[in-house]
Amino acid sequence: MKKSITLKIFTVVTGLFLLILVVQWIFVSSFFDRLYIKNINANIYSSLDEVTEDFHEAGSETYYRPFEEYSLSTGSPVLALRDDFKFADTGFFNKLTALRVQCEDNGKIYTIPVFYLTQLDEDVLPSIKHGTKIQAKLVRVGSSDLYEPLLLTIEGVPYSNRSSMHQYTVSNRDVKIIKCSAEVLSFRDYSSNPSTQNQRAELIYEHIRDCLITKSSLADFMSKKTGKSEELNGSSYYFISTSTARDGNHYYFLTLHNIIVTGYESAYLGDIFKGSFVVLAVILMAGAYILARQISKPMQNLNSVTDKIAHLDFSEKATYEGKDEIGQLSQNINTMASSLESALQELKTANQNLEIASENAKNNEKRMKKLLGDVSHEFKTPLALIGGYADVLRRGINEQEPDYYLDIIMDETANLTDMVNEAIELTRIQSGYWSVHIGEYSSKDIVVAVLERFSRRLENLRFVVETWLCDVMVSADAHRIDQVLSNFISNAIKYGDARRLLYIRMEVNDNNLIISVENSGTISEDIMEKIWNRDFSIDEHTQARLPSQGIGLDIVKSILDAHHSHYTVSQKEDMVCFSFTLSVIQ
Repeated sequence: MKKSITLKIFTVVTGLFLLILVVQWIFVSSFFDRLYIKNINANIYSSLDEVTEDFHEAGSETYYRPFEEYSLSTGSPVLALRDDFKFADTGFFNKLTALRVQCEDNGKIYTIPVFYLTQLDEDVLPSIKHGTKIQAKLVRVGSSDLYEPLLLTIEGVPYSNRSSMHQYTVSNRDVKIIKCSAEVLSFRDYSSNPSTQNQRAELIYEHIRDCLITKSSLADFMSKKTGKSEELNGSSYYFISTSTARDGNHYYFLTLHNIIVTGYESAYLGDIFKGSFVVLAVILMAGAYILARQISKPMQNLNSVTDKIAHLDFSEKATYEGKDEIGQLSQNINTMASSLESALQELKTANQNLEIASENAKNNEKRMKKLLGDVSHEFKTPLALIGGYADVLRRGINEQEPDYYLDIIMDETANLTDMVNEAIELTRIQSGYWSVHIGEYSSKDIVVAVLERFSRRLENLRFVVETWLCDVMVSADAHRIDQVLSNFISNAIKYGDARRLLYIRMEVNDNNLIISVENSGTISEDIMEKIWNRDFSIDEHTQARLPSQGIGLDIVKSILDAHHSHYTVSQKEDMVCFSFTLSVIQ
């Protein structure tokens, strides 16, 4: 399959971008969430470290204020502990649902978190007020005045904290249990309308409570808990911790943050890949430059090959084997040379066998001479132009830009290729693999392009060309209509009379554009009836040799049928007229 240079470059660029998109998709689907959360955590750590530094440098009476301000600005309460399990600030516990009671036996005041009661009895909390009598089994939390309840008896009704009861009465017998009768001094109740800080404070407390009661290593706890996530109200929360030394004590700080994936991650992702896209652009430009340099190298080889073919020397072959236009050109030249060489060899063989098979030899000779005559007639001018202009480029005596001569070489080679391609086109049509690609095109542009391609030939043959063109948008396959017009003009050149007149007219009739190609000459009624048939030839001696006659018009017929065109051939006075219609786009 022919691949254009543009398609090749497009394929490379598209492939690279697709590769990046695939890698990006794999990265986002597999790793991005973790990296994004890690990045957010790093920012939180940085912010918390700044607060810790302010804590370290603050005065003795305002040392905890930086964490209070941090808590207010982020909505995340901060638990501050010393390494001796004393609380650096009791403000954290003001965010817990808790009782403050005074023991009747020793007069000590205890703070008891009771938010577990909300899971047992919705009516018990409203009944608690100042002066309410309770009996309690408690365990001390760290070295503080905070006590975890194992059993509370309120107004004679016992409420068991079952998880704590099991853990501290069965699993850990070293924990000292305190029993007391007490009177409620105050009650902070956030159960009915808890704030975000209340909920986060309770979650932090639930996780660190066991470490404080058993007085396990705070450093180990912080290390294991930091970066871990917990679910709260359907959202993921991450534990963040830091530590510092002050006044001879080591302080630990623990907080909780909710990380929500928002539009920020897109910007973060863009920053990651920005450098990759810059590098990619440099690589693509370098690749395009190298590719352009390589395109010109095969032209030197083609120059030498076509020069020898013009002198019927087939010893050298085109060596470029790419799949782009130049590679296709090399292949076509090699095919053409092989065909001509084979034809000459067959002619020589036929002459050598003339005495053995006289009649067959005569027929073969006649056929081969006709083939060579057709080939010489059709190929002589393009080959001479290719060889001549190639020689001009080789000698460096060109008066025009090199691209001018290269365009001529490419045009003439394309003409040679078209002769072969017409037969291939017909095979495709008959096999059902042929189609048209309808688009919107300027009628004038199509005709002008064809005339420009024939301009040199028409000028050399001294044709008088007159045009009556109109510029309308038509629904057509521009390439196929180009083939139709090229066939009509080729026939006009070949079969026109000595006056050498060529007229091209356009006329809009309703929603149709009528295009007519007229040449000076005559055509009989019998020929007009058969001219669209395959294998019909005006000259019986040239029948089915080259596809620019009967077979060419058969392709023209198929193309025009595919366009739903009305087409005719007629004799208008002393002019032969081929006409067809195209749909005008309103």
